[in-house]
Amino acid sequence: MSQAEIDTHAKNEMELFNLHFGNERPPASRACVKVGPFKVTVKPNYVDLVNELPDYAKYTVSWSGEATFLDARKRGWVATADCALEEAGGCSILSINPIQDGGIWDLCQILTFLNGRCITADPSNERYSPNVFGTASCVGLELLTAASIIWDKREEYKRRNLVYALLLSNMAFSLNTVNAQAGLISAAFNAIYDDWRKQSQEEAPENETILKDLTDSEKSEIKAAINSSLATLTNISSAKLDALKPLLGGKVNQGFSSPVNTIQAMLSSLKIIPPKPDKKTVDRIKFINSVRNKFVHCGHPPVFTRKPELSIELSVFIVGRLLPDIVALYLGQVAGFTPQSVGSLAQHTYDLEQYFQCGTYGQWNVEEESFSEMIDKLAID
Repeated sequence: MSQAEIDTHAKNEMELFNLHFGNERPPASRACVKVGPFKVTVKPNYVDLVNELPDYAKYTVSWSGEATFLDARKRGWVATADCALEEAGGCSILSINPIQDGGIWDLCQILTFLNGRCITADPSNERYSPNVFGTASCVGLELLTAASIIWDKREEYKRRNLVYALLLSNMAFSLNTVNAQAGLISAAFNAIYDDWRKQSQEEAPENETILKDLTDSEKSEIKAAINSSLATLTNISSAKLDALKPLLGGKVNQGFSSPVNTIQAMLSSLKIIPPKPDKKTVDRIKFINSVRNKFVHCGHPPVFTRKPELSIELSVFIVGRLLPDIVALYLGQVAGFTPQSVGSLAQHTYDLEQYFQCGTYGQWNVEEESFSEMIDKLAID
């Protein structure tokens, strides 16, 4: 954040742009909420402003079966809420280094994550676009209440290195190229993967040591033993032995579980898949991992061997919807969101469960048909 941005945001009275609360203004108790040091108030004339907000393209299917495509509504920035800094001296911590801006950066990032839209207090900043959309983590009615809950979890996000999961997932949906989205959302997924693995290690019972990672001293001892053993092999060239050392050392660093096994255990703990999933579910986890690796390391999606013609569309679905849903679910759980409470929108796992178990997501049989074929099917049905 530039010094000009910091100076702009350090003032006490600001407007927040493009917050979307639904078609109606929330009731009074939800329309003026304290979020950290800020009092955020929905504009009194919100119902007049909501139709000026940009909106994403969508399909609608009438009861008669008629499918209608609604073009995206491209608009600019619209101030939909007022923001008053009531407690001075704070700073933003959802960043690499603290920002002395009173906390407005953190507020906008939290609201962006929850609303699935770029939220800013500085519409002149060309970093942001009003016409990009992700997936909302909560309904508009509870947006500010959910923001106040996450605000109180900022320190925990920071301590557990989950700040990057939040920031990178926000950045991912703001980009229009799937390769860039894949890199960012894979990094966000890695952040929750690393956190889950660390938390599971800390919670593992002492008598189940196989679940625990090797300590640094144990890894060093094993690597030293490997190197000593390699040195005794006189019939193999030193060049080959030297090449083997980092490969075997990497296996030691990896620990007892492969990435696929760890992802499987994490998804099970999130109640997305059963503890002992079937082969098809494991194959979907493997394909998701290959999508992450192929995009990040090669710049293109892997081939979906069963239906190669769906390779790109299936990979885009994983990058643009599935992985963001899992990241939002995890971050919400850390904040204390549940399916029965504030932030419930991202905590309902039915669609995720159906994909991993059956290959479907909502009405879309992702592994058998293209998105346009799904729309045509709905119109016929």
